[in-house]
Amino acid sequence: VRYLTPLERARLAILGEAAEQEIASAEGKHSEATALFRALLALPPDAVPQTAPFAPAGAPPSLEVLLKHLDDHPALAANDQDIEAARAGVDVARANRFADPTIGVFRERDFLGGARRDYNGVMLSVQLPLWNLNSGGVARAQAETDQARERRAVVRRDLEARLRQGRLHLGHLIEQAERYRERLLGPARQLLDLARRGFETGEQNVLALVDAYNTYFDAEVRYHELLQESWQEAAELRLAAGVALTQPEAAP
Repeated sequence: VRYLTPLERARLAILGEAAEQEIASAEGKHSEATALFRALLALPPDAVPQTAPFAPAGAPPSLEVLLKHLDDHPALAANDQDIEAARAGVDVARANRFADPTIGVFRERDFLGGARRDYNGVMLSVQLPLWNLNSGGVARAQAETDQARERRAVVRRDLEARLRQGRLHLGHLIEQAERYRERLLGPARQLLDLARRGFETGEQNVLALVDAYNTYFDAEVRYHELLQESWQEAAELRLAAGVALTQPEAAP
């Protein structure tokens, strides 16, 4: 074990305390996230949610697969219901153009031929003229149907654009994370190993060792950020495709 000067010991002590503070902050955030997941998943108070391994995200499905079932998206299904409701409104408006014929039955008593007599009658009520179109309500209902169709077209266009953009972005993030791991994270780890061996043999001072540690941990943090961004983009892609979390992913 090499001799450490008081200045080096003080510097390492400060770095060690800063690391302890970072660990305490990370543990606090982990506890808060665990409590939040317990509430969202209705887990017992003493349950510990298990997370999936923080591995690189898988390759996104092909664009043909994503677009194949786009019309089954819940948002588009809701728009289809709005269109059907608007079409029913057109039928109702057409049916309400004329008043419904009514039939009334009555019974009265009156003097007929010098004597009180009872008589029955039937009254038929029909709207005249029969050629009255009254198409204002029909036009309004048809306009609402057209608006519903346009809203669905806009939603589908936005979903398709999100699918194309999200798949492209996810592919870039996956490729960037892989290049970062090979060209930065790996060499930073090798640099750290060399600096540690050099410090143990007295060839490197404590500043070089600390710099190597900082370089490696900064590279690791950035690599994890890329993994996080890729998983978030994968979740956005599933959302745009209308795939539920419990539904298996489509084949690439």
